[in-house]
Amino acid sequence: MDAQGIMRVDGVGKVSLISIVDVVSRLKAESYPSLETTNPALADYQLSLRRAFLTYGLPETLTLDHGTVFYDNTTPSPFPTRLHLWLLALDIQVRFTRKRCPTDHAIIERTYQTMTAQALLGQSYTSHTDLWAKLDERREVLNHHLPSRALSHQPPLEAYPGALHSGRSYRPEWEEELLSLEKVCTYLAQGRWFRGVRSNGFFGLGSYQYYLGKHFAQHRVALRFDPEALALICLPEGCEETIRLPVQGITKAELMGELAALQALPNYQLALPFSPEAWRQLEYANGLIGMTF
Repeated sequence: MDAQGIMRVDGVGKVSLISIVDVVSRLKAESYPSLETTNPALADYQLSLRRAFLTYGLPETLTLDHGTVFYDNTTPSPFPTRLHLWLLALDIQVRFTRKRCPTDHAIIERTYQTMTAQALLGQSYTSHTDLWAKLDERREVLNHHLPSRALSHQPPLEAYPGALHSGRSYRPEWEEELLSLEKVCTYLAQGRWFRGVRSNGFFGLGSYQYYLGKHFAQHRVALRFDPEALALICLPEGCEETIRLPVQGITKAELMGELAALQALPNYQLALPFSPEAWRQLEYANGLIGMTF
């Protein structure tokens, strides 16, 4: 999975296309047009992945580059991002491309060229919804009907009919049950991180802030994770005793993001998609038909 650099599409505006591709069959699992941003948000990536999971099932592995939503580039000891931890909780192995090696994602780059040429350049759309529907139609043609030179002139699902589904089914209403915090905790227990304590006594880990105390200001702190106590074990520089702080963010609701908030709502008519945010909620509702709140 990766996101294309931003381009302008008539009738819609600036678009960054998120693409998800199976590297074996070359099946195009998703093409999501994220609007008015050069860096799609976590919610955009989760929505793209959930749509792909609904249709093709959960994959064994997902390869990502070092974009900020995927990877912590701000420190030599990166803590897993929320997207990374969410994927681990779904029992999806995460692999990262080599830094400054775009050829590791050559198949994604080729997909961008194909989708841009066949669905974006010279086209005009009435809305974000219209654009996404056309992208879905184009993927249907590419996956089922259009021969590929790399697949001996067969379309992906003719060359690899097994790519139609991974065998690991997914539904949004199942996600909370599918998530395994034990897998997240086991992964974090293998890590060790180092952070600097700011003058106000806080240090950052992931997207969360922890207070260690002003008397540790400007000190370095070594961090480990205790999976039994769900706590960070902190060893400030120059100290012999550790300090334990409750870990933040290791809950199913935090990992699920906006889907968790939607599932907590009573059953009512969602707002019409007058904005990308409202439209995205409507897409989730379409995937939740038949669920009882």
